[in-house]
Amino acid sequence: MFDGQVVKFVLNFIIDSFKNTVAAFMWPVNIVTSYQPYGAISLGLAFWLFPIFVKPHIEKWMFDGEPAAVDSEQEEK
Repeated sequence: MFDGQVVKFVLNFIIDSFKNTVAAFMWPVNIVTSYQPYGAISLGLAFWLFPIFVKPHIEKWMFDGEPAAVDSEQEEK
């Protein structure tokens, strides 16, 4: 097919997608190794503070007007 251009495109797409997936999961390692020890400290603080201060605002913005999810413990009662 067109001298293998379609096959080459599909293979390059799959390979690039896999590379991007690996890079997306490796960003914390890059921060920790590049900025020792402050990278590990700041990354830990970010993971600890994000659900407390940022996540509620994002959820309110994204899910405004939708019914709240029911906890499984409340369903059992």
